[in-house]
Amino acid sequence: MEGQTLLAGKVERLAVQSKVKGPLDRAGKASEMAIIGRFRLLEQPAYDYDFCFTQK
Repeated sequence: MEGQTLLAGKVERLAVQSKVKGPLDRAGKASEMAIIGRFRLLEQPAYDYDFCFTQK
């Protein structure tokens, strides 16, 4: 679960950083969604990896 929490924290931090910049243009929003999408894809393998790693 630690892997998932860590990734969620990173995504939240990115969202906060983008809010600080003010209103984003479409390109900014698109890239932000791509980053969040990438983290979502990484969540499950990261969890599986951590699980295998900690079981030994």
